[in-house]
Amino acid sequence: MSAPDPLSALTDALLDSYAECGGINHIDGVNLPSKPVVAALTEEILHLLFPGFYAGRPICGKEMPGLVLETLRDLRPKLVEEIGKSLDFAPVPGLTAEGEADFFLAQLIPVRTILQTDVEAAHAGDPAAGSTEEVILSYPCIEAIAVYRLANVLYRRQIALLPRMMTEWAHSRTGIDIHPGATIGSHFFIDHGTGVVIGETCEIGRNVKV
Repeated sequence: MSAPDPLSALTDALLDSYAECGGINHIDGVNLPSKPVVAALTEEILHLLFPGFYAGRPICGKEMPGLVLETLRDLRPKLVEEIGKSLDFAPVPGLTAEGEADFFLAQLIPVRTILQTDVEAAHAGDPAAGSTEEVILSYPCIEAIAVYRLANVLYRRQIALLPRMMTEWAHSRTGIDIHPGATIGSHFFIDHGTGVVIGETCEIGRNVKV
């Protein structure tokens, strides 16, 4: 007689647990956004926001048209898929994944405009900052604020799940917790940001240093 398979018994026990603790299961439901995919998407978008800072190699100006187009072509279908999963989870009348992906990508230009003011504020607001390059490369607040400003675009469009996933990814990397629903004006700087929490209902004006 063969010995009992301990994994079979564990399988049965886990299935019983799934039945008893159903609040932390997501079985037979809609497909949810993927945490690793959303993390990779967010980092890829940071490449577009700060060209040359995330590449790991020198970027020549003549490369930029092809590089940007290639990145957008790679990014768009993945963004459509993750936004689509969010809309399946919490539909918003009149919104489509394709339309929201295109709207979001179009907002990269105004997001870059306001991020430049944030970098300038960090450089001006910290006597220890030697250059804007140092600020972008080494100040956690820049990444946290950049991801917040991206996530805020989706939040304002009522896209579920995705904005929080993006800002929590940034939180895990930077120690700075900014809810995507917060309202934050231009020229924003967080100095020594570890442990800073900015909640959903927080309203911060222009030229603020925390």
